[in-house]
Amino acid sequence: MQAVVVEEPGRLKIANAPIPVPRRGQILVKVEACAQNPVDVLFITQISRPGSVVGCDFVGSVAQIAADVSPGLRVGQRVAGFIYGGSNIGITQEDGGAFAQYLVADAALVVPIPSSLSVEEAAGIGIAPFTACQVLHQSLQLPLLDLLSPSQPSASTSRQGQWLLVWSGASAVGQYTIQLAAKLGLRVITTASPARHDLLRRLGARTVLDYHDADIVERVRSITGNKLTMALDCSGSPETVAACMGEAGGVVSLILPNKAGPSRKDVAEKMSLVFTLLGKAVQAPVAIPAIPPHHADGEQYAQLLGSLLAQRKLKVVAPRVFPGGLRGVPEGLRYALSGQVHAEKVTFVL
Repeated sequence: MQAVVVEEPGRLKIANAPIPVPRRGQILVKVEACAQNPVDVLFITQISRPGSVVGCDFVGSVAQIAADVSPGLRVGQRVAGFIYGGSNIGITQEDGGAFAQYLVADAALVVPIPSSLSVEEAAGIGIAPFTACQVLHQSLQLPLLDLLSPSQPSASTSRQGQWLLVWSGASAVGQYTIQLAAKLGLRVITTASPARHDLLRRLGARTVLDYHDADIVERVRSITGNKLTMALDCSGSPETVAACMGEAGGVVSLILPNKAGPSRKDVAEKMSLVFTLLGKAVQAPVAIPAIPPHHADGEQYAQLLGSLLAQRKLKVVAPRVFPGGLRGVPEGLRYALSGQVHAEKVTFVL
């Protein structure tokens, strides 16, 4: 098969690679489309060694199922998800990456894709929506999984109507977080450039502010009555986000490490790294030991995302398709490095 591999830091090439073989709990997927994430850019430019197959997000058809996989999936079924692409060395690595014609994935963590979604739209059902689930459920301790049984009373209504700040809401993680938080009954306040305000309101944000405003901190604190206790920082602005928190402090969920450390003693920072949902130790971009309960959470997130998509209750991030299939990946990388990605998902259709 063909795959995109690192030739040297920041430089990619197309190479021939063996088709991976599914092991325990895995499926072999014939990739139809794949999507780029900020973590891919980080791996390609700073972490992955020459020969590593890169890419995390994918959509494709099930080509083979390991014997121990529980019933439910079938050969030919279209599924999407994410893998830990670019994390190992060489094109013979066990799992490979998503920027390839085939990959192996954890069968419990894939999302069935309804016929209502195109492959371009489904390619980004990976890192971003799973991270949004992780942020709300694990970091902010919200009853996200109650959405799996919407007809049943929620186990906790104590936070309904409370404010959640999503800093940089037009990001892929931000867009999914806004939607899920609104379904939980939270009042979402978010920041974005003015061109994205209408989009974020349609996704469920109650209030949208321009993060360029000089008085943004004061405005957030005023709108939330100085009682904001929950926030998500999608863009590496932890000090500003912490300053927006109310007088009682609270929790800020981070998806990028804060090397400087917390700026307020009454504001806890909790890092969310989607790869921990795989149930294995993570070495990069930060080292985290295996957390087995996270895999069980990931399984439920996959079920929730699949259910919401099937009911057309979750809007995907708009794809921006780069031509050329896998050969378009280097151009997608340059586009991301130039800072042009805004409220979209860079996508490649094979």
